[in-house]
Amino acid sequence: MDFCYYFVSSGIVASAIFSTYYYYDEIGAKKLIINASWKSTIVYFYTKSYINNIIYSNGIPNTIQPNSIDKVEKKPQKANYIMFDPKKNNHCQFDDLDSLIGDVSMDDIKSSLVFIHEIKNEKHKFKRFRVEDPSDLEFVQVEKQFIQSELIIGDIELDIHPYLKDYYYENNQILDKTFLLWLCNYNSLEEVPLKEIREGNYTIKIIDKNVEMFDLKSTESIFLIGDSGYKIKSNNTEIIQNI
Repeated sequence: MDFCYYFVSSGIVASAIFSTYYYYDEIGAKKLIINASWKSTIVYFYTKSYINNIIYSNGIPNTIQPNSIDKVEKKPQKANYIMFDPKKNNHCQFDDLDSLIGDVSMDDIKSSLVFIHEIKNEKHKFKRFRVEDPSDLEFVQVEKQFIQSELIIGDIELDIHPYLKDYYYENNQILDKTFLLWLCNYNSLEEVPLKEIREGNYTIKIIDKNVEMFDLKSTESIFLIGDSGYKIKSNNTEIIQNI
């Protein structure tokens, strides 16, 4: 009872002090509120990221799990290749690169998304590359660059952050239109209207590891350059911003 009394009393006193401060310095009080809210946001996302890291490291499944094992045949510690056709919205798996090139026309390959895929210790790895220049197929893991990624399509708000953990490898390009179509297909995200993605009617709200917030437009993508950061890339031109 005494504890409740002191708690309530402290709250009343604090409210009175802040009200007085607001009366004499409205701008300063508003800045104080914004700073407090921002610091609370930082603490929240750092805590969330820390908890998720513990969950993943202990092998406890997240509430949102990709249908990885169902979608791609599990071949431990052996690389294979996946080609996703965004027009037909389907994907095929090949045991080696020669099989892919031999079975599919180069025109179809160029208009598709191609990954080298590997499963090691039950962890899936995906790295995007161009078949015309398969010079960088090594999986060099980078620090997780984002702590929140939310896909916004009209009234739909979808947390896609849990699906990105298999793509944090050096020189990977992610979060462009074709990648989003692949992500929805591979993870069976049936609630996402693919037509809106194809037409670019979406935004991705991102909070990076430095708790910097920004919106990624449908004309942009993310290029991972290593632990030092990432690049925001215009899909039709050159890289427009280094982070």
